[in-house]
Order: sequence, then structure tokens, then C-alpha cells
Amino acid sequence: MLLAVWYLERKKEITVRAIADHLHVAAAYVTSEVSRLVAKGLLTKTRDKLDRRAVSVGLTKRARDLLTRLERILGDVNRPLFSGLSFRDLASVHRFLRAIIENGSDAIRAAQRFESGFRRRRKGDSLGRSWS
Repeated sequence: MLLAVWYLERKKEITVRAIADHLHVAAAYVTSEVSRLVAKGLLTKTRDKLDRRAVSVGLTKRARDLLTRLERILGDVNRPLFSGLSFRDLASVHRFLRAIIENGSDAIRAAQRFESGFRRRRKGDSLGRSWS
């Protein structure tokens, strides 16, 4: 969550919705995590002056210090992790992950339809077979 806010600072408007969209998670999850991090002194929350329902999120000095230390560690970890990968390689992975994200909810709905149909067939099985 802190890394997402740190990244989104470049876009100026850091709202719960923007964080949720960036992380591809539900806004309710972000709201819960932001509240937890506010309680720990790592994030701030302020109401939007124009839209009282919207909340802007910001990093505290404590969070910035933590992220500055983390930046060095991530650099040391990422250098060997991504060594030998070209921009083209990373672009391919990005396209793949973007497609997974964009099509994920359709795939989940299809799996849920299959599961509910499977349950109905299982309940109607008069032979009492075990399906597990």
C-alpha cells in the first residue's frame, strides 16, 4: 500500500479509488488498509474539499523514511532478479499480466458458473457417490 501511494504521488491526486485501481483490488480493502496504516502513523487521510465523500491519502515523514531505506534494499534485490532481461522481455511480461488482470473477472465468473452447476449435479446424484 505504501509503495502504491509513493508511486501515485506523481499523479498528484491520491484517492482510495486511485489506489484500488492501481493495485486492482476492491476500494473497501484499500479503505481498511489505509485506516490501519494511518493508525500506525504511516499514512494521512484528508477529506477532499470539493467532494466530501472522497479521501486523499498521503505519506507521513515516517513512511518516507521507511521507503527511502526500502528503496536501497529493493535496488539490491532487483538488480540480480532482473539482470539479463531486456526491455522487450519486460514489455512481454507486462502485456501478459495486463491481459490476466483485464480478463480475470470473466474467468472467475466462468469458474463460479461451473462450480454452481457442479454443486447442483452433485446434490441431484441419487446414487450417493462421493465427488471429492
